[in-house]
Amino acid sequence: MQKLNIVSVFAPLVLTMACDGGVPVSDVSDFWKDAIVDNGINLNGINLNGINLNGINLNGINLNGINLNGINLNGASLSSASIGENNSIGGSLTAVRASDGSQLADVQLGGAMLTGQLSNSTSIDLRIDSVTWSDADHVYLYNVSMRSDSGWAPLCGTANGAPVPAIPTPGQWSAATGAHTDDPSAFTFACVNAAVGKCIVWGYQPWATKKECKGSKCRAQPLSAWLQACTRMVRADYCGDGTTHTRNGTAIDVWDSLGIQQHVKSSLSLEAEWAQDGGHCIVHTRWMQSQPASSAPPDPVYVLRTCPTRMRGFGDDACGRDSDFSTDKGIDRSSDTRHLLRNESTVNQ
Repeated sequence: MQKLNIVSVFAPLVLTMACDGGVPVSDVSDFWKDAIVDNGINLNGINLNGINLNGINLNGINLNGINLNGINLNGASLSSASIGENNSIGGSLTAVRASDGSQLADVQLGGAMLTGQLSNSTSIDLRIDSVTWSDADHVYLYNVSMRSDSGWAPLCGTANGAPVPAIPTPGQWSAATGAHTDDPSAFTFACVNAAVGKCIVWGYQPWATKKECKGSKCRAQPLSAWLQACTRMVRADYCGDGTTHTRNGTAIDVWDSLGIQQHVKSSLSLEAEWAQDGGHCIVHTRWMQSQPASSAPPDPVYVLRTCPTRMRGFGDDACGRDSDFSTDKGIDRSSDTRHLLRNESTVNQ
C-alpha cells in the first residue's frame, strides 16, 4: 500500500463530508479572510503550516489503510490536473477500495479517518469533516479535526467561531528549515491562517503554472517556486534558514511579475525581494527587535551576522533595475535562483 504523509500543503484535494454537507462558499470566504487581508494589504504570520500541538508539530499523515465508514482503502494518491490561465482546476485525492479495487475520489472520501504522525513519532487521529470548493480562490477547503483528550477539535483552530480550513498539497515542509521537499508519497494539510495556506490562497498554487511573456517569447512558470518564495516572505525568513522575523498580523504588500498579486499604493516602503532561498536586496527588516521574550539579537543584527550579503549594497545581488524580478530581466532565468517576489512593509519597533 502507498503511504502519504501530510505535513503542510498542496494540490486541492476534493474531500467532501457526506454527513454535514460542508460550509457554504460565501461563509467560508468571510470567516477566515479577515485574518489574511486588510484593505488590500496582506497580513502575515509566523507559523509555516499553522499546526502545533503543545509544542509538538504534526509531521505527517499516513494513508496506509484509510478507513471510510468501516471500509478499508489503500493505494491513496494525489493527482494533478493541467491548470489553465484561470487556475480553475486543481489536484484530486483518490483511493482504491481494498475489497474490489474500485476507485473513490473527491466527495466519495468524505468522512475519512486518517492517522497523523507527530514530530515525537507518536500518532494522532484525524478526521475529514467537510470539504468545500471556493470559486473565489480556486481551491478546495478542507475542514479537518484531530482527536484530543477532550474530544474532536479543529486541526487549524477557529476564526469567528468557525473552523479554519486547510488545503492539501503534495510533499512535505520542514518546520526547522522552512524548505519544501518533493515527495510523491506524501502530502500536507496547509492551514489557511498560516504561511503555506495563505500563499496558496493568494494565488501561488503549487500544482499550477502561469504564463509569462516577453514579446513573442512565453514560458509556463511553475508556481511551486513562487509558493516557496512566498512562505519565506510571509515569515520574514530573510536568510532562508527557517528563522522567522515577523509577528502575527504584521501588514505587508506583496507583488510579482506574473500578474497574480498586484502592487498596492500605500504608505508602506520596499522591504526586500524574495527567492526560494529567502530574502535578497533587503532594504530594511520588518521589525527592529526580535520576538518578545526571545534571546535572539535584533532582527537587523541577525541578518547582518547570518547572511550579510542579502542586504542591499552588501553583496553581489542585482537589485532595482538590474534585478531579474522583472520579466524583461528574468524570463530566461531559472526560478530556482531568480528573485520572484517583492514586498513592502513598515519598519516596526
